[in-house]
Amino acid sequence: FWGVIGLDLLGFPVAFLRQFVGFIYLTFIPGILVLRVLRLYNLNFVDSLLYAIGISIAIIMFTGFLLNTIYPLVGLDNPISLSPLVISISGVVIFLMTLCLRDWHPDLPTLSHNPIEVSPSVVLLLMLPVLSIVGTYFVNIYHNSAILWILLPLIALVPYLALFNRIPERLYPLAIFCISISLLYHTTLISKYIWGWDINTEYYFANLVLLNSQWDPSLSGNVNAMLSVVMIAPLYSILLNVDLTSVFKVVYPTIFSFLPLVLYSIYRKQVNMKIAFLSCFFFVSYEFFYAVAPTAGRQEIAELFLGLILFLLLDNSLHRFKKSFLLVTFMCSLIVSHYGTSYLFILVLLGVWFFINSTKHIDSSKISYSDVIPTIF
Repeated sequence: FWGVIGLDLLGFPVAFLRQFVGFIYLTFIPGILVLRVLRLYNLNFVDSLLYAIGISIAIIMFTGFLLNTIYPLVGLDNPISLSPLVISISGVVIFLMTLCLRDWHPDLPTLSHNPIEVSPSVVLLLMLPVLSIVGTYFVNIYHNSAILWILLPLIALVPYLALFNRIPERLYPLAIFCISISLLYHTTLISKYIWGWDINTEYYFANLVLLNSQWDPSLSGNVNAMLSVVMIAPLYSILLNVDLTSVFKVVYPTIFSFLPLVLYSIYRKQVNMKIAFLSCFFFVSYEFFYAVAPTAGRQEIAELFLGLILFLLLDNSLHRFKKSFLLVTFMCSLIVSHYGTSYLFILVLLGVWFFINSTKHIDSSKISYSDVIPTIF
């Protein structure tokens, strides 16, 4: 990460390298280190990946918030700029690495997963995002949507292949991710401009942060209060060296494309893998997912945290302290990501808590109630 930024500053930029390395660094590394600090070694690859994304996004939001609050007090008036961000975020990562190394020993488990062998199914799935990107390019440059008309039937073919076991169950997570990101890109990458309603307001407030190198929380507007807008967008724009439009059209949808994977992890705890896969396909097929949600970046981030909270509530394998830590982290992140989603979820929490406490005495011999939503939470 330091190297690609150094190459840019020295005048030797490598196309897309800073964007790729920077995205991986910001979106995954802090979260993976926190999972190590919490000693969560026995998670499978997909669950580890999803928790890492949520934790990393939370760290990015709250780190930016703390920098914006503390640095002006010590005389630094441009906290949201390249040097302070690189130094501070790198400091957070190095601190987490130090905590990990304190507990390191040779027999420590490593994050492992079964390698994916190249097969016709894998090639088909990996083709979908490529066709989506190339198809939108042809629409933007040549006004020709033929490739997208090939893409959509191929996506519709995938659940049939899964039903007839042409796609093995171990590839379901890959299939869900490829389908979701393809559907998102096939709309968000159309045009070189942002489009939608709320996204224009989000762009305005995020751009103010970029122009001033500082967030002004005193400005009126509920969108200005959302760290998912005024921190994530400027930080990714500065550190990845891309314009805000690209952040809203590429980075946000890429993060949002992991939400169906979260749902898959939730569903597979309730039903078999095939039904879980088809349920996720139904979710991404709904127009809201690929045509409406991308027009409000803060809602994309909030829904990811909402999914992670639901996943945690249903996960009984984690130690109580670790589960509580992650729940509070994701809940706080949800609150500063989207106000409406927070209000509705709090109402749902109250309703579920009331239902559990009012019905758990009906027939305790037949109904097993776990402490899903503790009163203190």
